[in-house]
Amino acid sequence: MAIWPFGRSKTFLNSDDEAWQLAVWGWLLARFGENRLRRAPLVTATRNFFPPTNASGHARAEHIFACVQKLTELSDWPCDLIALPERPNTRVAKLGRVSIDSGHMPLGTFERKNNIAVISYDPGTIDNPAVLVATLVHELAHYLLHSVPDHPPGEQLMEEFATDLATVYLGFGLFGANQAFNFSQHRDVYSQGWSTSGQGYLRERDWAFALAVFCSLRGEKISSLKQWLKPYLYTDARNAAHYLAKNPQVLAKVSEYRTAAVFEGAGSKMSFSQLLSKGWADGWVSIESPDSPPPPVPFDSVPPGFEPYLYAYEQGRAVAGGK
Repeated sequence: MAIWPFGRSKTFLNSDDEAWQLAVWGWLLARFGENRLRRAPLVTATRNFFPPTNASGHARAEHIFACVQKLTELSDWPCDLIALPERPNTRVAKLGRVSIDSGHMPLGTFERKNNIAVISYDPGTIDNPAVLVATLVHELAHYLLHSVPDHPPGEQLMEEFATDLATVYLGFGLFGANQAFNFSQHRDVYSQGWSTSGQGYLRERDWAFALAVFCSLRGEKISSLKQWLKPYLYTDARNAAHYLAKNPQVLAKVSEYRTAAVFEGAGSKMSFSQLLSKGWADGWVSIESPDSPPPPVPFDSVPPGFEPYLYAYEQGRAVAGGK
C-alpha cells in the first residue's frame, strides 16, 4: 500500500515499509518527545539494567517487570502483572521431531480494566529472560501508545508493528531484534530435532533499520550495537546506518512526519504544506531546552488550538518544537 510514497530512489527496506517506519518515528517524537528518546538507555541484558535476584517463579517475573518499568519511565503507571496458563509441552521423547512454534499462543497480552493496565506473560519464559523482557516491554509499549488519543500511522491495522517500533524508541530494540527469529537443535539418547520460533511483528531487517534510525537520531555510532546483536543482524544494522548517512534526506523525513503529526494532534484539518503556504509556520522557533527564553510568536496568525506549539523553519523544512 503506497500510503507514504518515498520517491524513485532505492531504499533500504521496501519503499512503503520504509516510509511507514519513518512516519511512525515522526509520530513517536511528536507524541512522546525527542528528549525522552535521548535519555532512554540502550538497554542490554546485563546486571547494570537487571540486577540479580534469588526470586523464582512469578516473583522473578515481577522483578524483571519492575526493571523494565523503571527503564521505560513507567513505574508510576498503575499496572498488574499476571501469568498466562502454561503452554503444553510439545517435545516428544524417543522420536525425532520437528517442532515449529507458530505463535498461536501469545507470549503476552495487554488490556485495560478500570483504568489499570493488566499485562500477562507466558510463565514458560521465566527462565528465558531475554524473551520475557522482549514480551514485557512490548506490552508496556502498548500502554504508552494507548495513553494518547490517536493511533500511529497505519491506524489499528498496523498497531502491533508500531508497538514493536515503540520498544526501539524506549531503548529496548536489541531484545526485539534478537528474538525476532530463533533456531535451535536438540539431541539426546532418545530424540533429536530442531525448532524455530519468532517473537514480535517486525521482520529482522525491519528491526535492523529501526536500530539504525534509533542510533542516528541520537547521534550514536552503530558500532555500539555490535557486541549485543547477532552477527548477521549487526551487519544489516550497519548497512542501514551507512544508507542513512549516505542519504540524509531519508532521516530528514522523520522531522517532516513529526511536524505533520504535531499539526494533526493540534487539530489541523490542513496538510503541512497548506499551512506553510499560509505563512503560519514561517519564522517560528523551536525550543527544546527549558532554559531557552520563549521567542516572540505571532499568535494572532496562529490557527485555533496551535498556541502550545512553536516551530522553526530552516532551509525549507519546519521542525516541531516542544510542548
